[in-house]
Amino acid sequence: MSSSTTKYRPWMLKVIEQMCKLGAIDTEIAKALDVSVKTIYSWKKSQPEFCKVLKAAKSIADDQVVKSLYSRANGYSHPEEKAFQYLGKPIIVPMVKHYPPDTAACIFWLKNRKPNEWRDKQEIQHSGDLEVYAAEKAKVEDKMKQGGLLPDDNRNPLAVHGNN
Repeated sequence: MSSSTTKYRPWMLKVIEQMCKLGAIDTEIAKALDVSVKTIYSWKKSQPEFCKVLKAAKSIADDQVVKSLYSRANGYSHPEEKAFQYLGKPIIVPMVKHYPPDTAACIFWLKNRKPNEWRDKQEIQHSGDLEVYAAEKAKVEDKMKQGGLLPDDNRNPLAVHGNN
């Protein structure tokens, strides 16, 4: 048995489960159990129950974050109580607190859920024939010359980078 296997104890599963539900990562779990991160990685491979508990508990925390992000992206409301003073006496008033949608949460969600449509870098396929463009450009130039909008000499305001 390797030293990482001999250090593993089933009681650790409860500690790991609680830590993961609170958002702990492997380095924090290793520190709490007084082992190296390498040992945690080794246990993931050699201890099926350890791996199962770790994944399940991390999934619970991840799901909660997904729900929270979704709520922030769409906006949400919740009941709350506010304390006021009326005629010198404190009163508690039930209210509903509204949170509008958060643009940053929307963007984050969309970039991750629909990356082909929302990522910062979009890849665009260009197609078409430059000959068609040149022919259309010539037609426009002719109409502009006929209308007096374009001089007959070589000064062409439609020229792009010296291409006439």
